[in-house]
Amino acid sequence: MATNRSTRVGCKLVDTQASSSPKLSTSQSKTKRETTPESDAGYGASPLSTSPDYNLAELVKAMKIGTPSQPENPVSQAQHYPRTKLPSISELDPAVSHAVKSYTDVYSNQTQYQSPNLLNALLGYPQQTANQFSLGQVGAASLLSDRQHINSLFATHPSDPTSLERAAKLYRNAASLYDANCTWSGQLPPRQHQDPLYSNKIFLGGVPWDITEKCLIQAFRQFGSIRIEWPGKGNSPSPPKGYLYVIFENESSVTSLLSQCTHDYSSSGGSWYFRVSSRRMRSKEVQVIPWVLGDSNYVRCPSQRLDPQKTVFVGALHGMLNAEGLAHIFNDLFGGVVYAGIDTDRHKYPIGSGRVTFSNAKSYMKAVAAAFIEIKTLKFTKKVQVDPYLEDALCSSCLLKQGPYFCRDLSCFKYYCRYCWELQHSLEVIRHHKPLMRNNRNTGAPVNRPLNPISSFPSFVFE
Repeated sequence: MATNRSTRVGCKLVDTQASSSPKLSTSQSKTKRETTPESDAGYGASPLSTSPDYNLAELVKAMKIGTPSQPENPVSQAQHYPRTKLPSISELDPAVSHAVKSYTDVYSNQTQYQSPNLLNALLGYPQQTANQFSLGQVGAASLLSDRQHINSLFATHPSDPTSLERAAKLYRNAASLYDANCTWSGQLPPRQHQDPLYSNKIFLGGVPWDITEKCLIQAFRQFGSIRIEWPGKGNSPSPPKGYLYVIFENESSVTSLLSQCTHDYSSSGGSWYFRVSSRRMRSKEVQVIPWVLGDSNYVRCPSQRLDPQKTVFVGALHGMLNAEGLAHIFNDLFGGVVYAGIDTDRHKYPIGSGRVTFSNAKSYMKAVAAAFIEIKTLKFTKKVQVDPYLEDALCSSCLLKQGPYFCRDLSCFKYYCRYCWELQHSLEVIRHHKPLMRNNRNTGAPVNRPLNPISSFPSFVFE
């Protein structure tokens, strides 16, 4: 299915009744414990021990019957030499002593789900056999608990009129809560542009943490007047550091800027770097990421008419992924891709979402069922979210009112008005279904996603 030898595709599509599984703590990397020595002598021997050497059989026998073991030689049995008292392991190491004292306090009222251990046998504690759980049972219980917790985040209540909107808004950014059901790994198609046209907005990455707007204006004023866009600066008490956007008055300023940048050709399409200075950092290289306007749309099959009912919405896209790369990935995973587009703002710069249209319903449903896809390239790794592309539609149940709420669970997969949603999802077993809603301009909609979804596609694909 993949068209590139270096491409690796893996899918684990889940049951149609639940197309994604909550994420546990597996996304956290396992790091080596600090200040832990490479090796540890443990509790094997103590320099303070005065006990003679005994074999293991004598040691276990002595601890079991509570009396010194006797040699099997009858001559030594007749002499009855007193033997040195075997010291307790708790006397040799303070840590073991503390563990012995606190053992009964900690575990007397807790259910043991591990197998009998040597410490129990040596210390003479009875083995607990009742109500024991295997490691698999404990893991299943933990998975169920996490799934119930995540499902509760999307629960809706008829008594709360804002619960549907709140759940839909929360699910728009659900990629961080769920594991990926599909993984694509490979190399993206190379970018080759002749006389490209750029957006008048650029992304700056790796800027000094103490950079100010005055410093930025001094650095870029040679290319024209600019405006700085700080993500989260106006509505966040701790806005993110290290990146921002620079908006020029016209596109020619971006071309002039790139001509003064250092261009690294080692990666696909290359990378641009420009030096800026702050109060504490002098001449620091920051990465400049422009956007070529031609990268916003890619058509694989010009003769194929685009069908919104076979189109998926893709969220949480990486800023360096263009439309051709998006089409390449989805065609490798599901096949039948005819078009891919990147959503942009009024400056024609990507906003982190896009659309993919398929030629058949089978490929479309496979993409919807995947829900979350991890993309691994040489330059970035990103988990994206896939949902049905929504239209303006009537409620599929009553056919009387507008249906602004779409249930993306494959057992429903319909548009609902508020009354029909609450009626249909009143049962506890389906109350966790996730509602989707169309974005609009009042809630931060993409500019090139108007109410009529057909008009969001480029006009040349219909010619």
